[in-house]
Amino acid sequence: MAVAGSFTIQFHEHVPHERISPFITAFETAGARIEEQSPRRFVVVCEKESQVKEIGLSLVRTHLKSLLTVIAVSGTARAAASAYPFPKTRAERKRGR
Repeated sequence: MAVAGSFTIQFHEHVPHERISPFITAFETAGARIEEQSPRRFVVVCEKESQVKEIGLSLVRTHLKSLLTVIAVSGTARAAASAYPFPKTRAERKRGR
């Protein structure tokens, strides 16, 4: 299966382990495959471009940036907020899925 992109993320030390699991589950619900590298480091693998956009937006343009750091990217994934413009309308948000 072709991979559109991936994000390697690391949760900060101040984030309790019980707060990590819901985020990992949310990425899986969005369709990503998760590869655990350590208890705080994960690779979020996206098969589709729409998954890259959705997960990239949440990683770099939401409160998650205070909980984790994107330490590596591959494929079409980007670690810059400018790569994922925030959808202004509900229609734009639905179109991205």
